[in-house]
Amino acid sequence: MKIPVKISHSLGDLFWEEVVNFKKQVSTAIDNFINSIFDDRLYHGSRALVKALRFYNEFLEKQDRYQQETPAQRQAERAWIDSQWTEIKRLEKGIKVILNSSP
Repeated sequence: MKIPVKISHSLGDLFWEEVVNFKKQVSTAIDNFINSIFDDRLYHGSRALVKALRFYNEFLEKQDRYQQETPAQRQAERAWIDSQWTEIKRLEKGIKVILNSSP
């Protein structure tokens, strides 16, 4: 409900037109602030969703690849992983020896 007001009315040193203009400016600033918050949240939400979908897609591709592997391929891959762990442990022991022997 709009109350008709003559523009010549004043509140002290303020004219009603100035109050209306100030209200419009504040309202616009608040709208812009709220919109920027929503835009930011939507941006980050969509990025998170895209990352989750990429992860899930990569997971499904790996799962499909693993299902197509033969038992011999799986065993060879497992043996390679085990040999890498053995090498890492050997290097770790060597590093510990070097660190413990320094003054």
